[in-house]
Amino acid sequence: MREHLHSIRALVVLDDVDHKKQIEALGAEWLAAGSRVLVTTRDKSVFDNEIHVYILNELRKEEALQLFCWHAFLKPYPDKDYKDLSKRIVNTCCGLPLSLEVLGAFLYQRKDRRCWKETFSQLESAKFDDIYSRLKISYQDLNSEEREIFLDIACFFVGQDREAAISYWEDLDLNPHINLSNLVLKSLVKIDYKQEEIISMHDHLRDMGRAIVGDESRDPAKRSRLWKPNEVYRVLQKNLELDSVQSISVSGLEQGFTVENVRSMRNLHFISLDRVIIRGGLQPLSLNMRWLRWNSCPWFCLPSEWSMEHLVVLDLSTRKIPCNIRELWNENATCKKPKNLKVLLLSWCANLERLPDLSNYTSLLRIDLKNCSSLRKVPESIGLLRQLRCLNLSGCKNLEELPDSIGGLSSLEKLSMNGCSSIRKLPATFGALRALKELDIGCLDKIEELPPFERDSWLKKIILSGCRKLRSLPASIGELRLLNCLEMNRCSSISHLPKEFGNLESLNELFVNECPCLHGLPESFGKLTNLATLELKRDVSLIELPRNFPRLQSLVHFDASGSHLLNGLPSNIEDLFVLDILNLQNSFLHILPSTLGKLGNLRTLILNKCEKLLELPALPGSLVRLEAEDCLQMKSVSEFSNLKNLKLLALRNCQCLAGLPDLSLLQLLTKLDIAGCTNIRSLEGFQGLKSLQELYLCGSDHTDLNLSQIVEDMPFLQEFSARGMHLECLH
Repeated sequence: MREHLHSIRALVVLDDVDHKKQIEALGAEWLAAGSRVLVTTRDKSVFDNEIHVYILNELRKEEALQLFCWHAFLKPYPDKDYKDLSKRIVNTCCGLPLSLEVLGAFLYQRKDRRCWKETFSQLESAKFDDIYSRLKISYQDLNSEEREIFLDIACFFVGQDREAAISYWEDLDLNPHINLSNLVLKSLVKIDYKQEEIISMHDHLRDMGRAIVGDESRDPAKRSRLWKPNEVYRVLQKNLELDSVQSISVSGLEQGFTVENVRSMRNLHFISLDRVIIRGGLQPLSLNMRWLRWNSCPWFCLPSEWSMEHLVVLDLSTRKIPCNIRELWNENATCKKPKNLKVLLLSWCANLERLPDLSNYTSLLRIDLKNCSSLRKVPESIGLLRQLRCLNLSGCKNLEELPDSIGGLSSLEKLSMNGCSSIRKLPATFGALRALKELDIGCLDKIEELPPFERDSWLKKIILSGCRKLRSLPASIGELRLLNCLEMNRCSSISHLPKEFGNLESLNELFVNECPCLHGLPESFGKLTNLATLELKRDVSLIELPRNFPRLQSLVHFDASGSHLLNGLPSNIEDLFVLDILNLQNSFLHILPSTLGKLGNLRTLILNKCEKLLELPALPGSLVRLEAEDCLQMKSVSEFSNLKNLKLLALRNCQCLAGLPDLSLLQLLTKLDIAGCTNIRSLEGFQGLKSLQELYLCGSDHTDLNLSQIVEDMPFLQEFSARGMHLECLH
């Protein structure tokens, strides 16, 4: 990392720093000249005098009122009867966005002025410098179940995936589907659906929740949740009865953690162990807990003497520190097994060699075996898991096959096998996975064909990228009427797509990059009327596009950079009337169709390194970004008169370009790069570029330009280079 940072200009972001050592650990000497470090913190004392501190100001009154109203009224202004009250409540929040969001969401369903007045009175009586007093109003309004879930998240579950937490709370009868949704609606919790439904919470809300737990008792042993290492250590040293403790996180205890410690917590539901050895672990132990998280478990298998019949979530996943687990437990032992286990997380257990007989765990909803690189076999009994929704086998590089019983997973919605490089063939029963919505079999570089797909499949996303020996797609792929996204990058043996491909009526995204044997697209391709994103870039030997290609009337983003396209673009390309981004970089195009100028929604056109391109035709007035760098044979450019929205014009190293049209109408242009355009001698209308911020003229002789005049005429110019001269921050 040090060598990499030293060789590039980098932007490094350190978020939520709370100690000076975290900044010092980065090492300024690692960074190349011109690099920048951005640090966010709630404690200015972590900075020394050499660091420029930017204080983030509170929202202005108008902005604060708008933010509050979006949450309280779902619009940027208050209802007439609540205008005065809204302003008074907003004033008590001192411009803090979190307070405005939480209070707005709190009042959203309370269309009673008396409620609003009571809330204002509470806010007014709170300390104005205490954000927790304002936020706590929303907490106090929660029911008992919502409070339990809120405190669990604040103390342990920030960064936890939603499904595991839901399974845990369900077993505690906390009605999590309703109550977690309520917490989200009240802006107390967020769910990141782009990152596998990860639970998150604002730092202030997390701190408030932890403070509420701390207020339960001055004695940590009498609190419901323990997570601070120093408090945990002191409590465990006293060997007390810990009946109040429901959840505990224990980290790095050198003296170990004893079975007696666990026995003392009779109401324990959740335990998280990180680099902890349990002394006396082979003694009989009855566990009432629902969730066992053990990072870097030191044993080859969990003790047979432990009874874990109530366990719902078992998490032995690890990454940084090796885990010794080779199997979960001895199947012949007489102790009670977790028959109600719903979530099994074993990712990065690199020594795991086998799974237990899964017929005993038919309540399982999710199994994660990512990067279990010693696992060679999945038991036949996996087919009995009728409730299983998610199975992750990614990175199990020694897994040689899947059992035929895999077709019995009638509820399976997501299957990931990316990087299972020893698998040569997929079972024929694959097609029976009718509930499957997402299938990732990328980098299965030994498979040559896919099993047929079923007509009533629910598949919405398929990833085939890196299947280098895959020769073709089955004709039955056309039956996948719900398929939304298909990724097949680096499928270097595929030469064609089946004629049934055009039947994918829901297809929205298609990625076919680095497929050097693909020479053409089927005529049915034009039937993909919902296709919005199409990538055919890098080493795709595509000579021409189908005649009906312009029928793709939903196409917004088309990237054919690095494709041959010897026969150019279709003449009726103007039919792609919603096209926004067109990237033809590094293609063999000689000319562009004159109809290109009729693409009324095109905003970005990239033509860099089109070395055979001779000229630019008239372009659409919607264009914001035009890049045509290193077009070595390009001699002329059409008029700029209609390009009134253009902000970036990059024509660097177009050495045959003899001149440019009048620039004066490019009133919004912020960047002009014609460095290396050695034949351009003058720039007509140059003084009219009042919005210009960056100007690059190196490598050409512009005798008509006066530096002082440039600085005077262009008040926003920040960077300028010409004839070996480079200036930054001119104003």
